Amino acid sequence: MRLSILVLLFFFIFEPKVWACPSEIDRTPEKYKASLYEVRLLRAIYKHESSQHRGYCMAVLSSEYNGCRAQVKQALNIIRQEWRRYENNGRQGKFVNHLANRYCPARWDKQGNKNWKRGIRKLLET
Repeated sequence: MRLSILVLLFFFIFEPKVWACPSEIDRTPEKYKASLYEVRLLRAIYKHESSQHRGYCMAVLSSEYNGCRAQVKQALNIIRQEWRRYENNGRQGKFVNHLANRYCPARWDKQGNKNWKRGIRKLLET
């Protein structure tokens, strides 16, 4: 019991940015004029990535985007930018596959790319 309280206290003190992420995503539609699909993608990315990268709730690993608000905004910008590219390329394949090549490129990590696609698709179905 004591250990679990200490662990929770540790994460609350040293990683408070991660706790704010779900509420920031919930405010996204009004704040950034996001579509329902964009918000669903943000939630799926958050659920998929927050468990793997401590302190980076949306897996935006650039040092200039620390903090959940900045990462949610950057992730939304990535989704919008990749949607424009996807449409300009004639909508070949599924958008999740196109986005996976930006978020987790296969040339860097083939297994990670496959896992990302599968994980995000599964989360979008629920």
